[in-house]
Amino acid sequence: MAQDQSRKDTSGTQSNDEKVLGPLSDGAKTTSIESQGKPIAALTKHLNLDDIKLSQDYASTVGVKKVLTTVPIRKPGKQTFFRVHPDPNYRLPVLLLEMKETGGVETYLVMPHLCAELAGETTAKMLHTCITRQGDCFLWPIKLLGPDGRLDQWNQSALDAAEMGAHTWIRLVPNLALGAYDVYQAVDNLPEPKWLDASFQELVDLAFRGKTIEDCEHPIIRQLRGAS
Repeated sequence: MAQDQSRKDTSGTQSNDEKVLGPLSDGAKTTSIESQGKPIAALTKHLNLDDIKLSQDYASTVGVKKVLTTVPIRKPGKQTFFRVHPDPNYRLPVLLLEMKETGGVETYLVMPHLCAELAGETTAKMLHTCITRQGDCFLWPIKLLGPDGRLDQWNQSALDAAEMGAHTWIRLVPNLALGAYDVYQAVDNLPEPKWLDASFQELVDLAFRGKTIEDCEHPIIRQLRGAS
């Protein structure tokens, strides 16, 4: 009788080696996979890799907008195709001072009334708004004609390239033997550039943020004069 009672107690209870897990998505219950000796993959839902793979242009589908925070002042890279903004309102003649530092060249915008006082330190250049195929915007300064109306071959070829770049994708490569730039045009019919939604004023403000010289007390001018 004791044996019957024992069998009755054990039949109505669950084994200590077995646990009931919570309900699955279909409402069924399963037991601990450890007690069954089944691999985890046996109870794991397989994902379709094609369904979860991101497309290369996924960013264009999520409604994101690129926020412009930096506008470099530089020449185009010799391995980079770029375009020049065709709108004349995105060009401006300015007075620049270039300081050669250890990490490269720092370009400062100088107010026109300092031209005579800083003669020999500054250069008159035309700022051209450019963009790469990756959508990176930069300002390209090209030297303006001198008082004698002449321009060296480097800057003349750069100016010619800028005019060409307003209509087609180009790449600019220095030719030391020639003393000028070689211009390469893209062989494929590349799509038109997607210019950023920013005014030229905004581009200039970002490019020369903290790099505007308004008087001779500016630290850079004092440095050039050897002042403490």
